[in-house]
Amino acid sequence: IGPAGEHRVKYANLTSGERVAGRGGTGAVLGDKNVKAIVARGNRKPDIANPEKTKQLTKNWVAALRKHPFCGERLPKYGTAGLVRSMQKGHTLATKNFAAGQYDNYEAISGETLSAKYLIKNKGCMTCPIQCGRQVGRSGKAIKGPELETIGLWGPNLLNSDLQAIIEWNYQMDELGMDTISAAGCVAFAMELNEKGLWQSGLEFGVTDQIPQVLHDIAYRRGIGDELAEGTRYLSQKYGGSEFAMQVKGMELSAYEPRGAVGQGLGYAVSNRGGDHLNAGYTMIYEGLAMNVKPRKVQAKAELTVLNQNIMEAASAAGSCLFTLYAFVPGFLIKKPHSVISRVVNAVMASSLVAATLRLVMKANDKVLPIHMPGLPHSQLISAVTGMRVKFMTLCQIGERGYNLERLYNVKRGLTAADDRLPGRLVNELEDPQLPDSKVPLAILKRKYYRIRGWDQSGVPLAKTLRRLGLVLRDFLI
Repeated sequence: IGPAGEHRVKYANLTSGERVAGRGGTGAVLGDKNVKAIVARGNRKPDIANPEKTKQLTKNWVAALRKHPFCGERLPKYGTAGLVRSMQKGHTLATKNFAAGQYDNYEAISGETLSAKYLIKNKGCMTCPIQCGRQVGRSGKAIKGPELETIGLWGPNLLNSDLQAIIEWNYQMDELGMDTISAAGCVAFAMELNEKGLWQSGLEFGVTDQIPQVLHDIAYRRGIGDELAEGTRYLSQKYGGSEFAMQVKGMELSAYEPRGAVGQGLGYAVSNRGGDHLNAGYTMIYEGLAMNVKPRKVQAKAELTVLNQNIMEAASAAGSCLFTLYAFVPGFLIKKPHSVISRVVNAVMASSLVAATLRLVMKANDKVLPIHMPGLPHSQLISAVTGMRVKFMTLCQIGERGYNLERLYNVKRGLTAADDRLPGRLVNELEDPQLPDSKVPLAILKRKYYRIRGWDQSGVPLAKTLRRLGLVLRDFLI
């Protein structure tokens, strides 16, 4: 942990080289226990049930990822910041503390600009064929470049288009050991509080000269940094402005403005971690990033949210990069988004028929659907590595069990359906006055989500759901 963890900043993180466990304040937990670092050693290779099959499946998977237009072209070429243009087009680029979903000077902070002006080389996790990471220059030295979330939230969300400054702040936050997403959310909220006269923080949208000092003040809890270190929820409870405090369950939202993608809005609200785009299910992939499944309509969004959450939960448990899941989207839908077939697929995906089909599929098991899903070889690889019999539906049920376990923990800690919420700005105010559906219809989506999940309307998993998953509610509530 860094100074932020040592001073118990609520969004302090853990770092390992250039890799960061950024969300949820794990660095603060270690700091509270006076733990500076955790060291692991080992030299034993894991046992693999079927080495030859594992090798062949991996070879095929790598080849498929490299051919995919999202995993093999856009991400390697522009990194995650390559999504900025799509977000601008879809009104999902958080701007001025989520007051809007578009930013006039978005090109200045796009992945294309980052690659053209600052990229030294690509970098990725060990053996990864995608290599979406960016190495950029700082004082003649190659350092880790910022990801989309950092660029979006320290850029448009603060009305800032200085990409060089964002690169520097990203480096500083890594050195200080704090989550770039939550830190940006707190600063943006403080700017709006100041603008509305609720807290004289001295921070203003579009004025960034003081940001480096503010970052150090947060990490060392000096001046206004001491209060910023407590997070957006704390600030809203003290100074007001809860309707524009961009947090869910105490966690600041990621860079996606959900009024342009209502499935993502639902995911934020019900996520077990709070305002995290990945635990939310990342339906953005269907709502403008790779497909265009009627982003502001409710049809099939609850179903897609549940399905994605389950699959991503299982992939995370297996130690797989979540970007590999995006190869599930057929390449032609990404390469030719305006073709007749792409428009038909997007329209059908948002239909009641597909929603009903997804609900039936999610109730099935691997005996009913004993298949591996094309584009998602995760189940095949888990089988080859472990020797377990794992099909696609097994994978989904593993993820569903994990998601319900997390939910039970939250219930035990006192969270209720009232905590599955969004800031008032996102459900009550139109992102675009010309678009009457440019807000999140959360009440409708949440009711559908609970029903599909097999939870009651208090957000608690039903006994029959737990029995089906082999879980016992009593064990968690005592």
